[in-house]
Amino acid sequence: MQLSRAQLDGNLDQLAADLPGLVGNPDRANALATFHERADDILRSTRSEEDRRHAQHRIDAMLREHGLDAGRGAASG
Repeated sequence: MQLSRAQLDGNLDQLAADLPGLVGNPDRANALATFHERADDILRSTRSEEDRRHAQHRIDAMLREHGLDAGRGAASG
């Protein structure tokens, strides 16, 4: 399913809201794998290359904000 920009931003907002809880999860590796799976799903749902770049930029910024490496999987660009 391809998302409108508003839907895309809503999904990214939810992902950003969930990230602090994932980072603090005792099973951090699995929690971060879940984050990356969700990020990959969001990237696959983009309509255009512009939307994909927008989503990728936001995902990378989320990871940097929490001191995490943005260089993993499709969520790394």
